[in-house]
This record gives sequence, C-alpha cells and structure tokens, in this order.
Amino acid sequence: ARFRRPVVPGDQLRIEVVVKAWRITAARLEGKAYVDGKVAAEATVTCRLVPRNVGAESVEAAVDL
Repeated sequence: ARFRRPVVPGDQLRIEVVVKAWRITAARLEGKAYVDGKVAAEATVTCRLVPRNVGAESVEAAVDL
C-alpha cells in the first residue's frame, strides 16, 4: 500500500476497486482512495476465498488444530 496524502476527519473518501485476477480459491484486487479527486492512497490486495457455507462444527474443528 502507498499513502499519498493525509486524510482527515470530514474528508469524503471515494474508493475504487478493480479485480485484477479471480480464481476459485484466491483473488487479487487493486484499489485507489480519492479525496477531492486526488489519490490519497492505493493498494494491491491478495486474498484467499473460502466457502460461505462453512458450518460451526468445521470452525470448531479448525480451532482445535
């Protein structure tokens, strides 16, 4: 991530995100945050995708590991 200029309380922040890659188990996104039309911050984020229907028993089993 790169922070280009300060953002202070009261600023209106507009965030734009573009999906650069989407796989079954992962995604890469690039985003920019703007204040008054100027880039305040930008970042590339890579994340892991997990099924939403994971039951409580699966979560408990993972915690026990």
